[in-house]
Amino acid sequence: MTIHVEAYYTADVAQNANMLQVALLQDNIIGYQSNYGGYNPDQIMPDGSYKHMHMLRDMVTGQQWGDEIATNSEGLIPAGTFVEKDYTYTLPATISNEAVKLGDVNLAIFISDAADATAPNVNAPNIWTGIKVVPTYININGNNASITNLTIKEQFGCKQFVSPTVKLRSEGLPITSLTATYKNNTATNDTEHTYTFSGTLNTFAETDVITLEDLPIVYDESNNIVFTITSVNGETVDVSTTAVLTKAAPKEGSGRPSIIIKTDSYASELTLAVEDANGDEIFRQGGYSDGSSIKDTILIEEIESAGCYTMVAYDSYGDGQAYNGANGYVRVYDGAGNRLVNITGSYAEKRVDFKITSMSVGLNDANGVIAQSMLYPNPAVDMTTLAINANNASKAEIVVVDMLGRVAMNLGSYNLVSGDNNITINTSNLAEGTYFVRVITNEGMTSNRLNVVK
Repeated sequence: MTIHVEAYYTADVAQNANMLQVALLQDNIIGYQSNYGGYNPDQIMPDGSYKHMHMLRDMVTGQQWGDEIATNSEGLIPAGTFVEKDYTYTLPATISNEAVKLGDVNLAIFISDAADATAPNVNAPNIWTGIKVVPTYININGNNASITNLTIKEQFGCKQFVSPTVKLRSEGLPITSLTATYKNNTATNDTEHTYTFSGTLNTFAETDVITLEDLPIVYDESNNIVFTITSVNGETVDVSTTAVLTKAAPKEGSGRPSIIIKTDSYASELTLAVEDANGDEIFRQGGYSDGSSIKDTILIEEIESAGCYTMVAYDSYGDGQAYNGANGYVRVYDGAGNRLVNITGSYAEKRVDFKITSMSVGLNDANGVIAQSMLYPNPAVDMTTLAINANNASKAEIVVVDMLGRVAMNLGSYNLVSGDNNITINTSNLAEGTYFVRVITNEGMTSNRLNVVK
């Protein structure tokens, strides 16, 4: 790299000296980044690592404070001073174990105060002017390209496919034609797809995001999406990369579902939403207050029919419900108390599909802190007793719902003791029919069928 620098002073500078600095910067260095949440999403790689830009790699001027621009005999750098400097710098193959790629390097050239041991800002002199310089290249030859980013976007609404995107870069002569193939090597029902680039991609330039055809996936397996460049400008090449995605099959349940949440101490950051199979939002809730962990149970009354739904949890800070080690969660249970969704950990936005196969409710076994529960008498006329044997003391919410999951009675919160608990339920105002008595704790929910006769 040869660098020619010119500087011209438009006014007198009454300082002991100025310093000319030439810094080597590099883009597109993949590495760790702490607490970036959902910021700069274009820089977040599929595996969660981060693409760093403008990183300082070396000082071409070779000294901590740069090359000196000295004052004259009167202690001035007078207006009209013209400075020329030439540098030759050999780019190393690597810096700090990172490959130095042509096309990713650029320069920051600037003029600063000289270091002054008597000045309070000796370690941070003023910078008066500077420019960024993108190098030009000579003697580039050969036909080649690289894959700078292959991203696999999940599709929700119980859609069993993904939408891949890719970015390509010229690593040699300008590209006027390129062909590539891609497929999901895990899915036996997928066939090889072809992508063809047309236009001009200049040396070291990168394409915009290219949207490829949707690819089928296999639930509960590692899906290996392979993209391979096969030719550049008519010349055969073999450049390949793989993206891996594992998606769990949506869990199925029956009856109108409920959401149970436990937040960290910043509950205001949490917003909940439910989308139908078309991606239309049918439910949204937020507006919690900060200060302490909040527990809440919400019946999703907007779900009135069987189908596929997506639970969406948003956290405005980007750390989910995990601040300061909090073990928060967002869970969805079906009408029989079976857990369909469990969202934990750090996230800015997280989506999980679930299916409701029927709005009628089936029985389920007791879970969580409940060792055993039963109703007597059952059928009931005006009164029944809910007998709960608890493994340990716990707080529980108790509601009575009908066959469609609608709340018929909300008995509120109870402090269960370890061992036997007997709760009287007045059924005189319930119409004749079948109901379910739900006992909801932090660890889960159980349901007992109740028949009311008149």
